[in-house]
Amino acid sequence: MPHGFNLGISLGQLFKAVQTDLSQIPEHHLYGRVTAVQGMLIEVGGVQRRLMVGDHCHVQRRSKAPLRCEVVGFRNGRALLLPYGPLEGIGLGCKAEIESQEPVIRPTQGWLGRVVNALGEPVDGKAPWRVGTILVSFEPSRPPPMLEKGSRERSTWGCGPSIPS
Repeated sequence: MPHGFNLGISLGQLFKAVQTDLSQIPEHHLYGRVTAVQGMLIEVGGVQRRLMVGDHCHVQRRSKAPLRCEVVGFRNGRALLLPYGPLEGIGLGCKAEIESQEPVIRPTQGWLGRVVNALGEPVDGKAPWRVGTILVSFEPSRPPPMLEKGSRERSTWGCGPSIPS
């Protein structure tokens, strides 16, 4: 490396991080279209068979950045979405693209002590935070049931885990 150039990580770590990021790039994008807006509810058609409750979509607005939404149900063969922001710029026919991966973050030590909103965005008025190199899932994996504490004990009633005395 040139003199004075230091990333704070080894070249091997950087290569592994880039390789991980490249493996996360989706091969294709699935999208539907807004078919109705009623109150705060956005109805989307064309992708309902690819969605489940809890999935996320980005709805393209006509005048602003895309709006992140969550699937909360289905009605008449269409997905029902609730937005994470104001509906300004949303109209019939707007594109609704499915998020293709599970939610992940790339934390660093600089994130400790920061205040964030429900979407993991800093709201404490400090400088924007730097993104780390390691992907961490929002939804931690759960250990197999047989490895959980207390799973070897049986309830005398046969339902639910037993409560230690």
